[in-house]
This record gives sequence, structure tokens and C-alpha cells, in this order.
Amino acid sequence: MWPECINNLTPAAIALQDVPGDSLVLAFEGCGWPELTGESPVRPVALLGTCSTAAYPECPNFPDWHHENAEEEGADYLEEIGLYSWFDFDLVGATHSTLKLRAVYNCGDADCNDGRWGAVWDRDTGALVANISSVGDCETRVDVVSVEHEKKFRPSAEWQGAGGAPHGITFGTNSVIERLIGVALFWHLHLGNEEYD
Repeated sequence: MWPECINNLTPAAIALQDVPGDSLVLAFEGCGWPELTGESPVRPVALLGTCSTAAYPECPNFPDWHHENAEEEGADYLEEIGLYSWFDFDLVGATHSTLKLRAVYNCGDADCNDGRWGAVWDRDTGALVANISSVGDCETRVDVVSVEHEKKFRPSAEWQGAGGAPHGITFGTNSVIERLIGVALFWHLHLGNEEYD
């Protein structure tokens, strides 16, 4: 169900138990949400690790320009750009319902001004839930593609109209599930930082 590369991941630079306790609070603030009090609708579960871009060329939303550059410059090209980061998280909805998700994203190549690209899946079924796409100059867009998961996830009332977009991340429909995935992505991008921009 999962790609071969997930069996050979390099451990994350920071262990989940070593992540500062206020990091999720800072992620919500960085994404323009009101102060996080009580149970968070985003629950980090596991930092799975990283792999090279060459280890996962079949990643959904892999930018065409990198396929073209790899054809022109050879196989080593994909070893030299970006890195895939894998992590698991849950979205906690009303009545403590849980959507179990797995994400992968690549930060790309600074010389190409890439945004991030990757995907988010249901951990239990492997169904694609959302695309993470590089859509412009250092711009990333999150698009939920699973109508089933969009309907299934019911956020608690306090999260219905809250939140915005952190710098560099946009949303396809600006739905709550897209914005919460954005918080999880923003949180993971800033692991180990004491302050978020």
C-alpha cells in the first residue's frame, strides 16, 4: 500500500517526545488561528523520517519541471534537490472523532523557488485525502480531493470559522480540513524552532 521508500526512511532530526510542548500553539498562531486552548484539533502522532527525492519519484504532485530537469541532467539530479519528510498526525473533530492521516512533502529546490509538494492520505485505508502542490514562487497549496473525508470530518464548533493561511501556504477551497492540514504542515516545517515567523 505504501511506497517502498517508507521502509528505508532516515530518522527525523528531532524525536516527537523532544518537540517543545508549545510548538503546536505557535503553529496555530503562525497560521492566524485564535489562541489554542483545550484539546487541539491537530494531534501529532509520529515523525517517520526523511528520504531523498530520488527515492520517491512517483510522489503525487511531483513538479513537471523536475522531471524535465532529471531527463536532461541525469539521475543524480534527483539526489541533489529537496528531501521528502514523512509524518503522521490526527485531526480531532466534534465528539472526539478522529481522522488518521499520513503526510509527505518535499521542500524542493531553492534555486527553482519551489513551493512544497506531496500528499496526505488516510492512514487506515491509504486513500488520498489531499494534494500538496508547488504552485508558484515559494508558494504551496493544499487541496482536499476526497469528498468522503471532507464530509466525514466534522470539526468542533470553535474551529469552524477560525484560521487563516500562513505565509507561503494557500488552500483550494479554504475548508476547515484544508486549514488544519495547513497547520500540521506548518508545525512540521518549523520543528525545533523556538519561535515561528
